Amino acid sequence: MTLNHDHEKNDLILLRGIHLHLTAAMITRTREKAARLLRHHRKILRIEIDVDIVSGALPRFAAKGRLIVPGPDVTATVETENAYKSLDLLIDKLDRMLRKRRTAVLRRRLKGDLRRFIPVVTNATTAAARPC
Repeated sequence: MTLNHDHEKNDLILLRGIHLHLTAAMITRTREKAARLLRHHRKILRIEIDVDIVSGALPRFAAKGRLIVPGPDVTATVETENAYKSLDLLIDKLDRMLRKRRTAVLRRRLKGDLRRFIPVVTNATTAAARPC
């Protein structure tokens, strides 16, 4: 399945507000940031993101993410005092987790130091494609 259109990418991303109304700006920003997760793994089946208000003395927002991929799903949770900050940190955390997972797969496949397989780029405009 090739993802050439934004409509197809947005079908993979499921956003839910639990005890919270998601604004149009929040939805748009989250979809834009979550689309970068698709660059790591071509076979992401779905990205599920839930935003919830955590009860307590001060209002806190919990963002929970789940990436449905072949193999074990990738899940993460972030809790902060700002909903936008929670969503940003969640996407960053999922991004790191996917990168770590991909590196582990490559390390097992290539059996050794990965740096010798990644070409050295001297100029940002002439960046070579990295092996997948």
